[in-house]
Amino acid sequence: FWDSIRKGGPGEMNLDMSILMNGMSAIPFQQGYGMEMRGDMTEMMQSFDRLLGAMKVALLFVFLLLVVQFHSIVQPLVMLLAIPLQLLGMFGGLLLAHQNVSSNGKTARMAIAANVR
Repeated sequence: FWDSIRKGGPGEMNLDMSILMNGMSAIPFQQGYGMEMRGDMTEMMQSFDRLLGAMKVALLFVFLLLVVQFHSIVQPLVMLLAIPLQLLGMFGGLLLAHQNVSSNGKTARMAIAANVR
């Protein structure tokens, strides 16, 4: 029965959410009050935002550590800017070869990284 109703229509989750959102919009709230839908996706996005912030701080600390170690700003900058270029080259090569990212591709990336240093 339900398959005939939903066939060609929205999926089950979309249908449930649209019914729920229509029901929520019909509820009259006082000024300053409301209701918001939150779920796993919202929590995951907040976690990724925090993770990205932590990665930025970690990258800054790695850069500062390399500056102290090499007594130069240029060498650590070249080392850290080489990483995105390596990844660009790796993904470009995989794209040209019509290959997926696999353990061979990851091994090649490690070999390239070892040669740069």
